Amino acid sequence: MLELQYKNVVDIYNLRYDKNAKLHSIGDICASIEQHGFRVPMIYDNTLDAIIAGNGRSEALYQMYNNWLSNKSKPVPNGIKIEDDQWFAPVIYGGDAKTVQDAIAFLIDDNNLTVMGGDLTTGDISRMWDMDGYLELIRLSELQTVSVDGNDLRVLQQISDMSGS
Repeated sequence: MLELQYKNVVDIYNLRYDKNAKLHSIGDICASIEQHGFRVPMIYDNTLDAIIAGNGRSEALYQMYNNWLSNKSKPVPNGIKIEDDQWFAPVIYGGDAKTVQDAIAFLIDDNNLTVMGGDLTTGDISRMWDMDGYLELIRLSELQTVSVDGNDLRVLQQISDMSGS
């Protein structure tokens, strides 16, 4: 069963998956949170013992929180709870993968499927990732993903080889 819990932003930041190769525009994420509030919870997977969706959001919140500590006149984003000068953000728990490979495959799919459906090529999608880290994640997931198949892996490897990675 899924459960929404508010967790300390510093603790969430420390739970980020250290092998997540997805590139993030932290400044843009911060600007979006400032404008719209914090509206999309992170997802924690106990099998991986890490945040598997929302690593960029957790990093942005951590940065925003530290900036806020220096200047508490800045507003706390809507959707964030504050208690004793600490920020708490929503995290979804309970949707744990059966295996580490399944958790990593979800991480890849969660990132890639949000941009699928347009005219993006495998090459376009590959620019959203640190290529070496992405190929390692694919190997760790044993290709059990919706958005990456053997052909995609071949194309990504060719792109990586051409870029000298």
